[in-house]
Formats: sequence, C-alpha cells, structure tokens
Amino acid sequence: MLTTILGFAIIIALVLLIMKEKACAPIIFAVLPVVAAMILGYSVSEIVPMYVSGFSKNARNAVLAMFSVSYFFMMNEVGAFDPIVNAIVKRCSGNIILVFIAATIISMVTTLDGQSASTIVVTAPVMYPIFKKMKIRPENLAFIITVTVGVFMYLPYTSAMMAVSTALEVPVEEIWSQILPSFGIGIIACFVLAVLMAINEKKRIAAGKNDYLDAEMAEASGSGIKELTARQKKLLPFNWVMTVILMICLFTSIVDSAVLFVFMFALCVFVNYPNSKEQVGMIRKSAPMAMFVAVIFLIAGGYSNVMQETGMMDAMVGALLGIAPEFMMRFLHDLIGIVSVPLNFFLGADTFYFGLVPLAGNIATSFGVPVIGYCITVMIGKGIGMLCSPTTPNLYLLTDMCHVSTKSYFKFTFLKLWAFSVVILVLSWIFGIAAF
Repeated sequence: MLTTILGFAIIIALVLLIMKEKACAPIIFAVLPVVAAMILGYSVSEIVPMYVSGFSKNARNAVLAMFSVSYFFMMNEVGAFDPIVNAIVKRCSGNIILVFIAATIISMVTTLDGQSASTIVVTAPVMYPIFKKMKIRPENLAFIITVTVGVFMYLPYTSAMMAVSTALEVPVEEIWSQILPSFGIGIIACFVLAVLMAINEKKRIAAGKNDYLDAEMAEASGSGIKELTARQKKLLPFNWVMTVILMICLFTSIVDSAVLFVFMFALCVFVNYPNSKEQVGMIRKSAPMAMFVAVIFLIAGGYSNVMQETGMMDAMVGALLGIAPEFMMRFLHDLIGIVSVPLNFFLGADTFYFGLVPLAGNIATSFGVPVIGYCITVMIGKGIGMLCSPTTPNLYLLTDMCHVSTKSYFKFTFLKLWAFSVVILVLSWIFGIAAF
C-alpha cells in the first residue's frame, strides 16, 4: 500500500510542480524518487546503482539530444535555414493554413524513420522562425509535431509498435496489417486538424491576440531572419549538403545517429568558424539549451529506473486495475483505449507497455477479446500520446526547440490530444479495425 501511495504521490507532485512552475523536471527527477525509495526502506548503497543503471540506459540518447540541438542551433546561427524560411513565407504570402499544412508535411516526412527525436530536431528549427515571423503561437508547432509523431508511431518499426508486440507476444506484422487503416485515418485527421488550428490562429491574429509575439521574436534564439554575411552566403551550399547527408543517414540508419550528430556538428563548426576562439564561442552559445536537454535525458533515466526497481510503477498499475468494477472488466480494453493518453501522462511509456498492457491483456482475453483487437485498441491511443508525458525526455527536447514552457505545452496540448485520440479510436471501432 505504501509503495502505491508513494508512486502516485511522486507523479502528482511532478505534475503540480511543473504546472505551477515551482521546480523544473531535472530537479524533480533527481530528488523525489530518492526520497520515496528511502521511505520504502532502501539504503543509499541500494539506490545509487539504480540511478547509475538508469544513466547508462539513457546515455546514448542524451548524447544524441545534446549534439542534435547543438547542430541545428549552429545551422540557425549561420543562417542555413533563412533562405528556406523566407521562401516558405513568400510562397505562403501570409496564408496561415499553408504554413500549418507545411509543418504537418515536414513532421510526417521526418517521422518516417520512426524516431520522435529526429522529427523534433529537424522540424522545429525550420518551422519555428516561420511561426514567429507570422505571429503564430509556437505551441501550435509543438502540437502539430506531437500529433504527427503519435500517428506515425503506428509504423511497424517504431519503439511503440515494438513495445506492444513484445509485451503481448504478437508479431509486429499482424498488428501493422490490422492497424494500417487507422494509420490512414490518422494521416487524414492530422491535415484536418492542421486546417482547423490554422483557422483558429488566423482569427486570433486578426483580433490582435498574438501581438505579444512581436517583442519575443527579436529575443528568441535563432528566430530572427537576419542578413547573411558574405562568408555565410558562400558556405550555404556546404551547410545544405551536410544537412541533406545527415538526413539521409538518419532515415537509413547507416550510422548511429548519436555518433552522426557528434561528427557532423564538429565538422560544420570547424568549417563555418575559421578559428578556435570562434569555435569555442559557438559551442558555449549552444551549450545552455543542449546541456539542459542532455541533463533531462540522464536524470529521467535514473528516475525511471528507481521507480521500476522499487516496485512503485508496478504497484500503481495494480492499483489502477484494482479500482475497475467487475462489470467493467469485459470492456477494460475499451476503457484503456479511451484513457490511454492520460494513463501515459501519469505512467510513462515503459510502465504502460510492460506493466499495464500485459496485465489488462490477460483480463481482456479471458472475456473473449481477440489479442490482436486488444493490441490495436491500446496502440491507437497510446501511440498518439507518445510525447505527452512529463516522464518522457523527448517532451523537453520538443518544448526546448519550440521555445515553449512545459506548462504552456500541457495547457495547450493535453485535452486536444486526448480528444484527437478518442476520435481516431471511435472511427476505428466504427470501421471494425479495433476490438470493441
């Protein structure tokens, strides 16, 4: 009982502290699990290895986050994206709907590799200056990325699909062939949502509600469209070629993405900045944003591992299943599908997939629900909620690169994303794709 209470207490404290802006994520991740583990009777000598193990699991992702942020920060600084941004703004001629559609298309293309991190680090730096220049709230960009990443988690080679397949011992091919129509529905829904969001934002801009962004535009890192120097213009072809090569390597997995970003960042800094003093200056300039994201990845790994090793996550899953009344057990899989976004918000990916999903799956199949139907029902909502959890490190990469606070992200995104997932699930039920 104490384990369950402490687990929920940590999650509630995490959400409240973030939403009230009393503490940032790394501080919470570092302190709360340790305090809870000590209350449960674990000694310091037992807790330390849990954290170290968690650091090790996320070390590669921390390197990837740090150097990908640094790379695109540098590309913004040298103006590599300025001609692209100017061209899109000129092409759209103030058409906000086209801007939203462009952001959706870019997000979809960059998510084809199945990794949310690459979507964030490619889409956000290109589209963020456009959004700010046209007085579009950057929360819209973060939401577009969140939704498209969520829908593309249905692809057969993504971490979400692999997790569901592993947890329920169902071949990925079977899940993919069944969920494919939902994937199509999701893609169409993303464009419909983008148009509706654009119409709403256009009304806000016309009413002067977004005028506050004018002052922020000059202050936001990398957001201003500046006049390029002669050297920067000369190096534009090189920077474009390097970025295209990087994208190809990312999507084809020819080289480990973390190593790829380390090498490309170093090479491009060397070429764009002719002496060591300027190179050090560039690294220091990108360091605050890059280090913050890397720290979150490392600390989140320790947090997650302590929660798992002490049994707090499993206890929470048991408690959630225990409160469902007997008559609801037949529809437990439907309930999980409907509330999968808030469940993911509180539990995080690992606990959802490897704690809740198998246990609820056993209950669902005992009532005659097909395993594959259960997989689809769970996958639809959980995939869409992929990024929307304070326990997900990539969330902070997203908010950092879109220049929005975690609080404003959740206020803007959570209910819309939940509603979006329910719409996709209901349509999947209507067309007989998911088990009801």
